[in-house]
Amino acid sequence: MRRTWWAGCLAAATLAGCSHGDAGWRDRQRHAVSSAQVSSPEYCVDGVQTLQLGDSGAPRVYIRDPKHQVDSTSPLRYSAHSELPVDAKDTGWHRDGRELWTTADPNVVYLVAIDDPKDVQRWPQLEAFCD
Repeated sequence: MRRTWWAGCLAAATLAGCSHGDAGWRDRQRHAVSSAQVSSPEYCVDGVQTLQLGDSGAPRVYIRDPKHQVDSTSPLRYSAHSELPVDAKDTGWHRDGRELWTTADPNVVYLVAIDDPKDVQRWPQLEAFCD
């Protein structure tokens, strides 16, 4: 059952309020990355995760929602099987066997499996769900 747009926004607000921590993000030299740069919470809602980039002044929050529980009218959706765009750049940060990649488009980030570069997840920006 699909929720109305306002239910998706309510869920988005709930997810954005999840507690964040560094959750093991490392750089290329395996040093811990500051949670002011990147953070991820524990699972807050059944299978849904968020990823926050940037400081608390203007963070960008991205969502992993494999069951599409957070409804949206946006064409941007989480995808477990995506392709890495040609303009994608590796941030050098990794966690749980995945690297974080960005593009010029701030509405989406990509998590790429270290042991299988063709295993690419697309995480849309959470803010795009309620514009």
